[in-house]
Amino acid sequence: MKRVLLYIICLLTVFSAFGQNSRELVGEQRLKVINEITRNTVGIQSLSCQFTQTKQSSLLVDNAEAKGKMSYSRPKSMRWEYITPYSYALVVEGDSLSMTGNGTASTNQKANRMMKEMSSLIIGSINGERLFDERTFSINIYEETGCYRVKMNPKRKDMQRMFQNITFLFGSDDYTVRSVVLTEKSGDATTINFENLTIKR
Repeated sequence: MKRVLLYIICLLTVFSAFGQNSRELVGEQRLKVINEITRNTVGIQSLSCQFTQTKQSSLLVDNAEAKGKMSYSRPKSMRWEYITPYSYALVVEGDSLSMTGNGTASTNQKANRMMKEMSSLIIGSINGERLFDERTFSINIYEETGCYRVKMNPKRKDMQRMFQNITFLFGSDDYTVRSVVLTEKSGDATTINFENLTIKR
């Protein structure tokens, strides 16, 4: 119950301005958090969870919500499956990406760049690879109540055309990813909350 409460508090802070419970980490403190997140993620062999995805857009009167489940196994295998309100799955095997839906399947080695970037970022947040790539992102890390917020602003022009920033939330107890917020160039935002995580190391 205590862990669930801390998780809810963390999610609320993602959308709030910096306040008393948000402190940017610099120097040795910043490096320590990077090392702890990396150390705890590189040991993950497999992970499965449920997720809730919420889309906020100026074109929508209400937020659009979808639910599904995700499974990952090292090094780069992931199945991202939507269950409601539609049935759709994204499967990543190394550099290959395939999509299935409505009983059909398609494979595209050069899949849509945004889809590939999103899947790469999510896999990177699980296995620790590319997460703190400061050649690609400028990165700010904040300590908040029960969690660490990692805000990544893209440096590459191709990514800047897609995203304003990407924010990851990691639990301070186990340094495992709890949510990701993808803010598009238009200002629209997609929030993915991970629940009921099962991890094998």
